[in-house]
Amino acid sequence: MSGLSFREYLLTRRRSFTSAGEHLTSLLKHGDFLAIQSTRDLEAFLEKQNLSQDAAVHARIVWRKYLDAKRKRVPR
Repeated sequence: MSGLSFREYLLTRRRSFTSAGEHLTSLLKHGDFLAIQSTRDLEAFLEKQNLSQDAAVHARIVWRKYLDAKRKRVPR
């Protein structure tokens, strides 16, 4: 797989002026969120944090989009 880290993906991701963008901005304030390297890490982070249901759903969506972006960068 590509060397794209979750942190790099998050920091270069365009933010929108929507509730999803607000959730992402809020999540970026957590250093632990930037350090996630696996689905297990993501679930542990979500379990530890007191996030709204919407924020947790958005965090999972961003993780899936990261995995998709990472797959697309793999040379064939």
